[in-house]
Amino acid sequence: MRAHESGTMHLVPAVALLALIVALSTGCGSESSSVVVPYVVGLQESLATQTADGAGLKPEIQYGANTDVPKGFVYSQSMREGSMAEEGETLAIWVSTGSP
Repeated sequence: MRAHESGTMHLVPAVALLALIVALSTGCGSESSSVVVPYVVGLQESLATQTADGAGLKPEIQYGANTDVPKGFVYSQSMREGSMAEEGETLAIWVSTGSP
């Protein structure tokens, strides 16, 4: 029985150390959190805005003429899809006004 107790005693510090490493690597105690940037190019403006909001980002709409993209559809965004951003960060979205 003593051998089992001794083995358990050595396990406790290892488990505590592992818990500390996990807490530090996940940002435990940090007020901000990271979110994954969605891909909104090709979506209609309203759906792109909803998608950005749903991901935890603040959409900022810009308008510009684009002969290749129909009016009301997104043709560019400021952050790369799949990258990490701080929650609440601004995602600029460029929406086509159609041909000039």
